Amino acid sequence: SWMYYRTYQPNLTDPEYACVYANVTKLSGTGQYMFMQGWTQANNKTIEVPLFVSTEKTPGYKGIEDNAMRVTLKAPNKTVDFGLYELIYSDYEKCDILRVMSRGQACEMYVHSRFLDEKQLTSCISIYKQACVKKGSTNYEVYNKNCKIHRRANFAATASSQ
Repeated sequence: SWMYYRTYQPNLTDPEYACVYANVTKLSGTGQYMFMQGWTQANNKTIEVPLFVSTEKTPGYKGIEDNAMRVTLKAPNKTVDFGLYELIYSDYEKCDILRVMSRGQACEMYVHSRFLDEKQLTSCISIYKQACVKKGSTNYEVYNKNCKIHRRANFAATASSQ
């Protein structure tokens, strides 16, 4: 999946500046995943890191399935908790819209690789704008047609769905 839009803009020096993608692998155990997340920095260099994801329910949520995910980076010397991401919409085919809880009401919209043509995304974009792009806020395009998934030699043979 590619991050298509978001309602916040990181600084040029921050990671995840442009062309953000995530390749998802289900791990053993319920609600456990690994995301190989990649992005292009302002200097056009692509970075890729493994993020560990566990699903959970947000406080007060009464549904059967988990509606949020906690994202962490486990580095050799430390663990970085990126917080909770609440699923606010999914059509289970083309797009997923997440609320980034650590950034207040900020959102991210992810699009599955075979649906990157904007003409196929009218309902996803409409729901995203209604739920996330409020008066006074800005929508940022993260994906562009020049974005490519970075392939490291040792991950080239790894099968994963996008």
